[in-house]
Amino acid sequence: YFITPGLNKRINYILTSDESLSEVTAEHYLDNLQLLDLVFTSTVPNKIWSAPYRFTDSGVYKLIVNLWDNSNNMAVDSLSLSVALPSPEGGKLISSSAKLILQYPNAEYPENQIFILNESAYPGESFIDTELTLYSIESNVSSDIAFVATFTGETDGSDYYSFYTVFDGQGIPMPTFIDKDGKFQAPVALNSHFYFGRSLKPAQNVVLPQNFMYCYPNPFNSVIRIMFFIPTLEPVNITIYNILGHLVFSDAVTVPPGLATITWDGRDEHGQNLPTGLYFYHLSA
Repeated sequence: YFITPGLNKRINYILTSDESLSEVTAEHYLDNLQLLDLVFTSTVPNKIWSAPYRFTDSGVYKLIVNLWDNSNNMAVDSLSLSVALPSPEGGKLISSSAKLILQYPNAEYPENQIFILNESAYPGESFIDTELTLYSIESNVSSDIAFVATFTGETDGSDYYSFYTVFDGQGIPMPTFIDKDGKFQAPVALNSHFYFGRSLKPAQNVVLPQNFMYCYPNPFNSVIRIMFFIPTLEPVNITIYNILGHLVFSDAVTVPPGLATITWDGRDEHGQNLPTGLYFYHLSA
């Protein structure tokens, strides 16, 4: 959690849930021995406060943060979190406003893994809409799984909508489809930020295809995500070639069935950065 200098004497976290779960409250005071329970580091000009908590139940939580300065002035902030302890049979997360559903695949998940769907006001300037909701899907365990996002909120009935991934402060349109119920869908990678808004082009009026393959952001300068469908749990081989046809990178990963994602950081097999240029990727399973 980020705060600016000034409101830095005392911080209080209150974690509550919907009616299905009991209330959890944790207080950490920065000016006494309880500081040992609160891990934080300083950056310029912000401070980062981190209070560890282990979720034991899926549900919708509300995080309320109270901050006091030396004059006992207080600021209050709140965040809504949809938390899932993933099941091997697959499942879904529903945003706190119930306007977004994220479907995750059936797979073997680590015992302590959690998914957190955060919903907040979009802080950037959109090139189409003026008011947007920003979503993020995060996990405490790194994984190559991907989600199917479905927007269930109201639209004007047209097909001119799209999901956008946020990259370097810009909204990049993602492949968006319309399911059999008329809802907009898009593939979403883990640990990403995205939003839903109007588009200059209509969404594809077809169900998300099983032969879907897509990479973003394209072009990229740090990490690119390659998303695809695979019907069974099996190794997937990825090879990347430069414009001359020379092999520059290869790897084999095992991904769960359904929508999956592979990331590449633009380095060759020796960990060296590759030059700017055009590259081709090939997947086989």
